[in-house]
Amino acid sequence: MKVGILGNCQMWSATDCIAALLPDAEIFAVRTDRGDARGDLDALADALLGCDVLLAQFIPPELFGPLATDRLVPRARRAVALPVISFEGLHPDCVYVFGTDGKPKNGPMNPYISALCMAAYLEDLPVEKAYRLFNAFTYAHLGYFDMHATNLAWLGPVAARFGFDLGVLLAETPPLFMHTVNHPKIDIIFAMVKAALRRLDVPFADVPVPPDPLARMGTWMVFPEIAARLGVPSVDHFESHGRRFGLRDMVQGLYESMPGWRDYVVPPAVLRARAFIRETVKGLPPPPPPPPTPTPETLSIQDVRMAFRLILGRDCESDVIAEQHAKLFQTLPQLRRALLASPEFRDRYSELA
Repeated sequence: MKVGILGNCQMWSATDCIAALLPDAEIFAVRTDRGDARGDLDALADALLGCDVLLAQFIPPELFGPLATDRLVPRARRAVALPVISFEGLHPDCVYVFGTDGKPKNGPMNPYISALCMAAYLEDLPVEKAYRLFNAFTYAHLGYFDMHATNLAWLGPVAARFGFDLGVLLAETPPLFMHTVNHPKIDIIFAMVKAALRRLDVPFADVPVPPDPLARMGTWMVFPEIAARLGVPSVDHFESHGRRFGLRDMVQGLYESMPGWRDYVVPPAVLRARAFIRETVKGLPPPPPPPPTPTPETLSIQDVRMAFRLILGRDCESDVIAEQHAKLFQTLPQLRRALLASPEFRDRYSELA
């Protein structure tokens, strides 16, 4: 049996899961995050369609044309579309910061940045004062305690649109099911792949969860106050490529990294944290909003959120998703076409067709 796998870095875990569950299978994997999907996309699509089984993560048509989910999956012999798993509830302070060139800025956790720490730096707080901001009072004001429930509320329907029961998947997964906001632990991918194979009537081996390939890429701390509220274990350190360090070192490292940044876009989570710091710590009014982008066609994070509300009739899932869409689509017409062509839009408004 030949199994095709298509998607971003999360499909690295899916590939290892298939190798464990179907040890005799030949695997053909195309990773969109590492540049596999280049050149002749039609040829790649044909190769994936030639597989006996296809597991394809959701890809909108604007990004990779013939590899888009709604073009590829209906033509495959046996296929299941998988959702992209993004979840901020365990790591509500973790964000990406993109430069105006679309590339992420790096700190001690590489592209993962602390919104609160960045806000403290921009407000000229000393390192020690920034470190002391990491407490229950701050988290309550910034809404960090609420994000787990909020994220579950949207992730459940997202999984359901792809035919998965989030409750069933999480029942097979430890409560700390994410390494970072966009790197799930392999346990939930393993549960999802097994559910997909059952839907396709593909028998698989009864094997334990394989080693986690994303574990070494980075683990964000689960702040003890948040863990206590959720009733889950805390994670008392950050880890990136084999290096472990604590919260104080993360704050110090980000303060040392930020002076080298140029031409970056401040995420909404950082703007909210800056407003909190100015009001609560400094007794000042909130900072002025960022200036409008000089090019009308340039896509902002606020544009993404408004497009989701106007076209899909709902809020964008998270700042992380909004930032990713702003980077991927770059212009409002591209985003508009992608949302209008999405399966979610068609399902929601099929009665109007």
